Amino acid sequence: MVLDAIYRGALLPCENNLEGNSRHKQAGKEIEQLLKDLRNNLSEEDMELVDQMLEQTLIVCDTECSDAFQYGFSAGLLLMQEVQEILRKRVDTAA
Repeated sequence: MVLDAIYRGALLPCENNLEGNSRHKQAGKEIEQLLKDLRNNLSEEDMELVDQMLEQTLIVCDTECSDAFQYGFSAGLLLMQEVQEILRKRVDTAA
């Protein structure tokens, strides 16, 4: 059940459906290669800046994913409430 997964913390939307996503895999490989190239070409101080930027970028991405999930989940709940209300009205008018 979805509610059980949410309660246990097992529902992580940012990790769902990424295993089979070739675009995601390719981007990950490219990031790894770019970081290797940067480590070889930048000073230690400059690389620390790159690492800080990457960390902050990941925080932004995680926050965006979380916000989008919460919005989508809320919209889904509202949609279900509307559907139930429409069905309730149809049952009431048919009776």
